[in-house]
Amino acid sequence: MDLLRTFHSYDFIQVTSPWVVLVPNPFALATLLVMFWSFGAAFKGQISHGFRVAVRGMWVLFGLYGVSGVLLSLGGAKVASAVALAGKTVTKYGFAPQAKRDPEHWMYTGFVLLSLFALEALLSGKLVGEKKAARLLPVVTLFMWGAALMIVRVAVVPGNG
Repeated sequence: MDLLRTFHSYDFIQVTSPWVVLVPNPFALATLLVMFWSFGAAFKGQISHGFRVAVRGMWVLFGLYGVSGVLLSLGGAKVASAVALAGKTVTKYGFAPQAKRDPEHWMYTGFVLLSLFALEALLSGKLVGEKKAARLLPVVTLFMWGAALMIVRVAVVPGNG
């Protein structure tokens, strides 16, 4: 379980850089790179083979995080912002714990999953033509990147309630 917890909770939060807000963990970094790549596809009006491979790589990375998260959840773990450290009244990031952040973490994970399905639908070319699909890619990848950021945010920072 410690290996799963280490993998699942790996982040760049302790890095003292303003860029950590944009890429708080490896998954958010990968979604940001795919989003930038999607702009190239939109400008060209065609989807490259490399972009398709990158989306399949996103599925693999999402699967690794998802499986580790489900296993941790089945083991009784909750997000860091929902649980106080043993013997303390604050989380590992120094905030007061809020139990409602755990379901929000799952909600944003569902948004990323929906984004990946939307990307697959666009890449298949069955809903719209390739040129129109290429133009829609930045919208879907921007949404996916935002959801990936929120996954980390709700796991670390308490809400306002």
